[in-house]
Amino acid sequence: RIGTNGAVESVSRDDSAELTASDINADKRNSIDRAAMRDAGLIAPEAETKLIEDEYRVIKRPLLGNAFGPNAESVENGFAVLVTSALAGDGKTFTCINLALSMAREQETSVVLVDADMRKPHISTLFDAEDEAGLLDFLDEPSMDPRAIELPTNFDGLTIVSTGHFRENATELLASHRMIDFIEGIHRRDPKKIVLIDSSPLLQTTESRTLAAIAGQVVVVVHAGVTPKGAVTDAVSVLDSSKPVNLILNQVRRGGGSHYYGGYYGGGYGAAYGETDDRKNTNS
Repeated sequence: RIGTNGAVESVSRDDSAELTASDINADKRNSIDRAAMRDAGLIAPEAETKLIEDEYRVIKRPLLGNAFGPNAESVENGFAVLVTSALAGDGKTFTCINLALSMAREQETSVVLVDADMRKPHISTLFDAEDEAGLLDFLDEPSMDPRAIELPTNFDGLTIVSTGHFRENATELLASHRMIDFIEGIHRRDPKKIVLIDSSPLLQTTESRTLAAIAGQVVVVVHAGVTPKGAVTDAVSVLDSSKPVNLILNQVRRGGGSHYYGGYYGGGYGAAYGETDDRKNTNS
């Protein structure tokens, strides 16, 4: 069993390594409330669900290819995907959640959704896990079992890791070897699992740059018509050019009406849970 500090105190099997995160957290199951997510603007309205789902089917395919497909051998740690943006309000949490749900539908793939946005832990709040032990607790507590912070959900194939309790040395903890061991440990226990990391904006915090150095792939979300081109260029410039970097254009307006959708790149519902945007359009 897991003690109050997340350490494995005793197990009923000879080897505790046989235990999965679901075994350890059998009494915890964080629910996905689709109605609440729609109200928060983090998934599409029912009338547009199929459109958004089809778009994310296209978006996820090259990411999965780099993780497990023909390109996997040339992409180190391709199973670890960082989702970030240049600035706040670009819709990265919307993108990250919808990408996680889409990837979790794969027949042979499961997803660990890691909330690593220490300043605005929207995913932890959305899944009612803000008070649970999470990533920072694990990184700061050497005795804690990593499986103790991987929380099951009511969506098949999806588990979550909350940010945990904030620490001022969050950047240093994220840059530690223990963080690398955490990511690689997930892969060792289940080689077909994607680690999807929601991080803070690249140009506004240091944590996201630290995580970008660990992840094998990076997704940068851009708010169409709002994120300045210079900001996008600056954000991409801080990333390792040898890694796959994918740009997702969010809130694309198409057609003659006021309807927003992404075509290939996602939907127009990302300014939620504090991701409001009062920037003027400087992208012309």
